[in-house]
Amino acid sequence: MSIFAARTAAVDTASDAVVIVNGTPAAGRRRGGPVENREFCGFARRIIRAFARRVAGGDVEALRDLVNLRHNLDAAIDDAVVGLRAHGYSWDEIADRLGVTKQAAWGRWSKICKARLTADLSDEAIEREIALIERAAA
Repeated sequence: MSIFAARTAAVDTASDAVVIVNGTPAAGRRRGGPVENREFCGFARRIIRAFARRVAGGDVEALRDLVNLRHNLDAAIDDAVVGLRAHGYSWDEIADRLGVTKQAAWGRWSKICKARLTADLSDEAIEREIALIERAAA
């Protein structure tokens, strides 16, 4: 059984209840979603804009740091997609939020998801997944 299959039968650790999505239990899916993400995103956006104004104000040495933020943001998006997939979200759901097709989302992130999930195939990780499946089945 793949890690994705194992995770789709896992128990929601926050409430100890199995969350059903599209007829399938999904691990860790939150009902109603995170509360403060919009505010946090706005805060991050304001910080980046303020940094850009500082660079534009004559700090040419910081231009490289500003450009490097793009790479940090790309890595953060990769982490978010891997996490969403691990929590049972489908490529359709992810693609819908990004305004792209599921094929485009799969093409962009499927290799990253597979590489990260297969990298976590330690004995402890496998035992955790099996325990989650058994709890969900009970």
